[in-house]
Amino acid sequence: PLLKGGKLWGGLCIHQCSSPRNWSENEIEFVTQIAHHFDVALQQVEYIEQVQHQAKQLALIDERHKENQRNQILFEMVNRIRQSLDLQTIFDTATEEVRQFLNSDRVVVYRFNPDWSGYFVAESVSSEWELLIDKIPTIADTCLQETNGGRFRQGELLAIEDIYKAEYSDCQIRLLEQFHARAYIVVPILQG
Repeated sequence: PLLKGGKLWGGLCIHQCSSPRNWSENEIEFVTQIAHHFDVALQQVEYIEQVQHQAKQLALIDERHKENQRNQILFEMVNRIRQSLDLQTIFDTATEEVRQFLNSDRVVVYRFNPDWSGYFVAESVSSEWELLIDKIPTIADTCLQETNGGRFRQGELLAIEDIYKAEYSDCQIRLLEQFHARAYIVVPILQG
C-alpha cells in the first residue's frame, strides 16, 4: 500500500504474468522498501503542495499590500496636486515618489516641442546615475521628428522590456543609450 497523509493513496503492484511465482522474502522486503520510498515521496509532494499554497497566499497578501501602497501614493499625489498650483513642485514630487515606489533608476517628465524635439521638465534619479535634466538641455529625437511624434501623438502607452530586443532603428537605440535606458515605460501626457 502507498499512504499519503496517513490515508491509503494507492498501491505498488508487481505482476508475474508468464507463470506462478513464489516470492522470496528478499523480494517482498525489496518491494516494501520501494513502497516506503514512495510513501516518503508522497509526503514530500504533499509538503511542497502546502508550501506552494502558502506561497500563493503570501503572494496574494503581498499583492494586496502593494496595491494598497499604490492607492495610497496615488491618493497622496492627487491631494498634493489639488493643494498646489505650482506645476514644477507637482512634477518633482511625482517623479520622486514614483521612482521610489517602483524602485526604478530614473523617472522623468518630458515636454515635447512643436517640432517633436523636447526637454526634461522634472527628473528623479537613483544615486548610481547622474541627473540628465541639466546635462542635456534639448533632445533632438530625429525619429520622432520624422514620424511627427509617432505613437506618442496618439497617446499610446509604450512599455519596452529590452531596447535591444525591440525593433528600433539605430537612431532610437543611440538616443536611449544616451539616457542609459535599457527598459522603459512611456505614458504620454495629452493636453486638452
